Amino acid sequence: MCGRIAQFSAWQSYVEALELVRSEASTPHAWAPRYNVGPGTRPLMIDSAGEVSPMWWGYRPHWAVSRNVPAMINARADKITSATWKPLLRTGRVIIPADNWFEWIIDTDGKKQPVLLKARNNKPLFLAGLCSVKESHSDGPRDPEHGAGMVDGMVIVTDASDRGMVDIHDRRPVALNAVDARLWLDPDTTLELAAELARTGARPVEEFEWYKVSRDVNRSGHDGPALIKPIEDD
Repeated sequence: MCGRIAQFSAWQSYVEALELVRSEASTPHAWAPRYNVGPGTRPLMIDSAGEVSPMWWGYRPHWAVSRNVPAMINARADKITSATWKPLLRTGRVIIPADNWFEWIIDTDGKKQPVLLKARNNKPLFLAGLCSVKESHSDGPRDPEHGAGMVDGMVIVTDASDRGMVDIHDRRPVALNAVDARLWLDPDTTLELAAELARTGARPVEEFEWYKVSRDVNRSGHDGPALIKPIEDD
């Protein structure tokens, strides 16, 4: 899965690295570097016009409310054309830029140990996402009684891990290269091609590296650059 990311680079660098034809990004409201971004908050996302905006991480469609299903934070690539995701796949494709994401393993002491995963070249990651929010509702959910993620919100697409990354977690976010990320965002990209990108477009494991970081990451309220520094095994 993907339940925690970091977005600490200058927001302009995400758009520049994506090399969108229309990069008329406006300054995100109250933007600041964040090293420990979790669901239920508003990470930055990029739309097809190159606009950068904060968006609720979490999506809870009406049927999920009636069944008492919690807000979803990920969409499985192998179920991307299901009834839940197909409408968003057709018209709600976005990119969630990130400098890294976190997963957890059980360490030798039996405790949860966060692991940071990032690109070996230290360039931004372009995570495939789906968003249900209409432009007029970008400041918050349309149903505040049920909280962020009710009808309005976004999720990160995930796929099965591969090779050594499986030892960290059996699933990973679909991190696209810049070319495929632009194709994902392109409104002219067909539903079939978008689904294929979700299922096969993830960058190969060889392009990533990972290491253990401070257990302060375990608490979502902690933030700061110390959270992304590697730690030594005891």
